[in-house]
Amino acid sequence: GKHITAAEALELGLCDKVLTMPETTIEKTKPEHVVRMNGSFSNDQAVFDLQVSLHNWLEDQANDGRPIRVYFTSWGGTVVQALSLYGLLCEAQRQGHHVTIQVMGEAYSCALWFCTCAIKAGTVLLDRDAMLMFHPPWMSSLECDLDIADELLSAELAIYQQTTKLLQLAPGFTDELIARWEASPADQYFTANEAVELGLGKLA
Repeated sequence: GKHITAAEALELGLCDKVLTMPETTIEKTKPEHVVRMNGSFSNDQAVFDLQVSLHNWLEDQANDGRPIRVYFTSWGGTVVQALSLYGLLCEAQRQGHHVTIQVMGEAYSCALWFCTCAIKAGTVLLDRDAMLMFHPPWMSSLECDLDIADELLSAELAIYQQTTKLLQLAPGFTDELIARWEASPADQYFTANEAVELGLGKLA
């Protein structure tokens, strides 16, 4: 199968509009809605419950304009689950909610680029002792027909290319840096101070 971008889908008439990253939202003085996300994006039920809770909160007109703060620590997990919650937080910002992502402990693997959902319109805060980690895509061994394996690998590559673009919303994550990290056999760990230098956020 061929994987296409949102822009290509629009050209083909498969959608009516392509949503851009949300614009800057103004921090309001209304009470902050606090979300705590700890652990992995691999727990389907936990991520689904969080999505439903946040969706219902956004639908309640009594919450219009209230800021959202996500206290966040995660070692990564399932990319599709991370993307689904990423999109919901982007939509919250389009509705005028100021979103703050505060990394409390660690942001590894897909949790690294997840932080960028608030990099343009909201606020990304990194606790001074927080650690972050990048690694190229990987998957468990496959036992299937070659044509199915080819489709799975193609899908994984397309998703990786998509999430790499999200990470590059932070200006320090250049093509050159990512290529250098991809070529390394070791996971790339870095501190909150180093993440700030890469433009991922600011210290809490």
